[in-house]
Amino acid sequence: VTKKGPDKLKHLQYFCDFREKVDVLEKLIKDKKPGQSMIFCASRIECEKLQRELSKRIRSVDYLHGGLNQNLRTTISQKYDKGKIQHLVVTDVAGRGLDYKGITHVFIYTLTKDVDSYVHRSGRTARSNREGECITLITSRDFRTLELLLKRVDKPVNWIKAPPSQGGSSSTRNHQESPQRQQRERKDPPGLKVTEKKKESTKADSAKEDRPQKPKPKPNPSLLKPPEFKANLGLKPKS
Repeated sequence: VTKKGPDKLKHLQYFCDFREKVDVLEKLIKDKKPGQSMIFCASRIECEKLQRELSKRIRSVDYLHGGLNQNLRTTISQKYDKGKIQHLVVTDVAGRGLDYKGITHVFIYTLTKDVDSYVHRSGRTARSNREGECITLITSRDFRTLELLLKRVDKPVNWIKAPPSQGGSSSTRNHQESPQRQQRERKDPPGLKVTEKKKESTKADSAKEDRPQKPKPKPNPSLLKPPEFKANLGLKPKS
């Protein structure tokens, strides 16, 4: 059973190392220039840490999760709805039951394994027949989960930056060869050095054959004759 989101919602993926995720997210926000964005994290701790780090790099970033008291959550939600907050870092508490019209981009910082959660996260944008993008940051551990999620929402993989060919299944990884692999293939193929050694030894053998051969010395005939026995050995004949 597939669970399609809004028709004008574009699902995109960006492969990166886990340690690069904050840098990649900053780059995507600056490149995409969203009107408003919602950034989904896996936990309250991750949500607050990411908000603090992003606030050092870009303007107008706040966070919202279920650990805040109701009054504060309501205040932040209203400010975001009025456009006073541009980027909101959230947990799944903001993925359900909240309708913000100005969201042009959803960034999934940490991928969920739950299909329903993914559908609700991505569905925060492209609402009311508007266009929107959901960009998921993918690490090497997320290939299988991504494949299952895209199958359920009936969407193809669509990389902004694809992974190298060393990881993931055939449907979720890029087939471009990595620079390391290309470098390995540029080296001499196996057996070449052995062949060259064989060629060198063959040349050396042929050079030996071309040299003039010295005549072998003839054996001394006297050395080949058996020793002569003398007739008189001073022995008496037997009677």
